Amino acid sequence: MEHLEKEIQEDPKRMGRLLKIEEFTQRAIRSGSNTRSVITIPVVVHVVYNTATENISDAQIQSQIDILNEDFRRLNADASNTPIEFQGVAADAEIEFCLATVAPNGAPTNGITRTQTTITSFGTNDQVKYTSSGGKDAWPSDEYLNVWVCDITGGILGYAQFPGGDAATDGVVNDYAYFGNIGTATPPFDLGRTMTHEVGHWLNLRHIWGDGGCGVDDFVSDTPTAGGPNYTGTPCTFPGPNSCNDGTGDLPDMFQNYMDYSDDACMNLFTSGQKARMNALFDLGGFRESLLTSNGCGTPLPPSCDDGYQNGEETGVDCGGPDCPACPTCDDGVMNGEETGIDCGGPDCPACPCLDNEVSITLNFDNYPEETSWQILNDINQVVASGGTYGNQPDGSTLVIDVCLTDGCYDFGILDSYGDGICCGYGNGSYSVTDDAGNILASGGSFGFSETTAFCLPGCQIDVDVNAASGYGSIMDAIGCATSGEIITLTSAIAGMTIDLGSMGIIIDKSLTIEANPADNIILTSSGSAPTIILNSGFTLTLRGFEIQSTSVDQPTISNNGILILDNSTIKNNMGNPQLINSTGSQVQVMNSSSLRK
Repeated sequence: MEHLEKEIQEDPKRMGRLLKIEEFTQRAIRSGSNTRSVITIPVVVHVVYNTATENISDAQIQSQIDILNEDFRRLNADASNTPIEFQGVAADAEIEFCLATVAPNGAPTNGITRTQTTITSFGTNDQVKYTSSGGKDAWPSDEYLNVWVCDITGGILGYAQFPGGDAATDGVVNDYAYFGNIGTATPPFDLGRTMTHEVGHWLNLRHIWGDGGCGVDDFVSDTPTAGGPNYTGTPCTFPGPNSCNDGTGDLPDMFQNYMDYSDDACMNLFTSGQKARMNALFDLGGFRESLLTSNGCGTPLPPSCDDGYQNGEETGVDCGGPDCPACPTCDDGVMNGEETGIDCGGPDCPACPCLDNEVSITLNFDNYPEETSWQILNDINQVVASGGTYGNQPDGSTLVIDVCLTDGCYDFGILDSYGDGICCGYGNGSYSVTDDAGNILASGGSFGFSETTAFCLPGCQIDVDVNAASGYGSIMDAIGCATSGEIITLTSAIAGMTIDLGSMGIIIDKSLTIEANPADNIILTSSGSAPTIILNSGFTLTLRGFEIQSTSVDQPTISNNGILILDNSTIKNNMGNPQLINSTGSQVQVMNSSSLRK
């Protein structure tokens, strides 16, 4: 906890992030949303040593991974030592750990790095986490649990970074003398429980005494209140102290909990409440959710050299050839970085020209850029461009990203990992997406976890699925992705058919033409109590080749607030309700045998 207090002193935003994570945690626990299977976390162990003794063996490292798996899955042999009073709350946390098999560049690894240093011992100032200061740089913390093993000065067994800190220092530091249960492991901390304890902190667990007196909480209801740490040693006699009197049913201190300070031999459980806190980090938008999709324990990429030079997707292979191969034509719609086996960006090579449609994404960040990310999906839900998060951007700053896209229809999605959007609780953020003509394709800022907007480039003509009122290929989708002035054509409708636009009908907030073959007599209707079509003020809607009906008994078929043009179209009312209601200033133009009728 001293390390956390130091972080708070050095980073004014650290406390705010802790509070947001705590709000998220409590919300996730209340919702009971955890239905996933066992979580597996890839681990990389960075051994930073000054002497041969400190350079612990692979076997000792594996012994610690085994202990973590036993303790977090409640498979530890001493689980039977849990007093009967606590057995009802003892829990399998359903979290497992594996030494990484895939390095960040896709190469095979054993999950262990070894760095010899001139530093004889490290403190708790994170010096061990940087190559520049005699330690070892972290692997990406959104894909791996980083563990540094070294000589820690001052009698410290280990320390951890709570969720929400700097990605470059995220992880756990453990003294080489208290790691695993063989080799240099030293009694009474020779059973690997220091790492179990510190990984608990990394997964958002507090000490069971809440780092205060009896009035301070660890945010877990099934750990008895404790007035301070217990340093219980063997024979681990129960009951031990009862440092806080909570009245009827009060239980003694749970010195057997991994989040106390007892000797390793006396620790044997996490509780259900602690499990819920840890698992909340992996919920949608949780701080450690990205670890669920990490390939850190997956299959390494095979070496390849098809393009004749080494890049980030190749595993140590360079077959020669020019340093900067010719730029691709970008005919798949991606400007840089996403081309398979090709990288023509960066400081040494010019960026590829965009030969298709250039889309500009403007992000005006709130006070937490590190929560913001975005993606663009094509019409078969493939991600064609993405970015974020943006922890390296200043609070409240603006970033413009240009993306090259081929003609087609897309979904732009913006995400906030905390779930409060980018406006307006913690800053006045916003976003916009514009095409190369300056037309706004998507914009906003006030949303929850995410917001998605459909758009099309350069135009929008869709073969409408006449059986769908919404979703890709429907009239709804066509209206959503079209820009003002475009024509939506039904090219696959069947003569005489009826298309149900759903219970809410459609709202037109752009100038459009929607057309079908007049000879096909296509009927547009809605199945609810709302008008079939609502045309907003300031827009023109041309309907060509339709009969528009409504099943509502008290609403008009069309509510017109703009300019409505009927071309070979008929509006039919139902049970005496008006066919059309026009607001002040609206217009109706009827042409080519169109009519209003009962």
